[in-house]
Amino acid sequence: MVAKPQIVEFLEKYPLYRKLQGSLPEYDIKASDFNDENIKWVAEVTIELPCPVCKKDRTFASLEPTSLRLECNDYDPEYYSDPFVECAVYSISYCCTHCKSYHVDFILLFDYAAKHLQKIGQNPPWSIAVPKDVERFLGDDVAFLKRGKICESQGYGIAAFVYYRRVVENVISSLLNRLENLIPEANRERYSLALRRVQESRKASEKIQVIKDLLPSSLRPDNRNPLGILYDAVSQGLHQESDEECLRSAAQIHTCLTYLIREVSTHEETGREFTDNIQKLLDKTAATKSPAAISSGGDA
Repeated sequence: MVAKPQIVEFLEKYPLYRKLQGSLPEYDIKASDFNDENIKWVAEVTIELPCPVCKKDRTFASLEPTSLRLECNDYDPEYYSDPFVECAVYSISYCCTHCKSYHVDFILLFDYAAKHLQKIGQNPPWSIAVPKDVERFLGDDVAFLKRGKICESQGYGIAAFVYYRRVVENVISSLLNRLENLIPEANRERYSLALRRVQESRKASEKIQVIKDLLPSSLRPDNRNPLGILYDAVSQGLHQESDEECLRSAAQIHTCLTYLIREVSTHEETGREFTDNIQKLLDKTAATKSPAAISSGGDA
């Protein structure tokens, strides 16, 4: 059965129509209505989402879910099988546990034959907002990232993949150059030499391949190498991949690229703050030791 951490990630991050694969709870097809056991395990989780009322990320808990019946003319075989035999649809709301006024609503489709769960509705819609530091880093390329997020939000995996790969191709040289400052001193020379070897290459995958294994453990959450995952994703071709497969690769590209950009930006911002604060302290120290300051102190 799908684990609860997967459900949390699904509710917080998955766009419409992206499928969460896995075994789902059984239900009684002879019952007059869908069995509420099918949604209970989803309703038990809490999720973290931005609350515009509180103006910060908050914990959201579910309210009582509602079972929905599908009519024949509402059924699209491209996304799910016979609605009266092998599907269940639920509406579920999550409420901010702090202000208790802001809600996020989902319509969830359980497809028991294909063994997957999908969002087929969400209000407010899945956000395409880009963090400010990522937007500053990307410059004009942020437009491609937003278009990719729009495509991803509608389940258009191939289109999202193309947009995200374009962003990677446009910014990878700058990103790898700025990552050098986060490499430990012992490995920095190897990193610089590797980077110079692929300086002229136009392929993002070639650049990432040479660098990825030099990424320090501090940039590998849970020992997962974001450059390695990024390399695997951008190296895939489009010709044989389905929308669903491209949607998974697109999500990996977006997650890894955003993580690395934010790490670089945070490091650079911290460095600037340190330099500014040290300079202010040095200026203040120099001022107290100046001849004018000493003379003034002596006169007193």
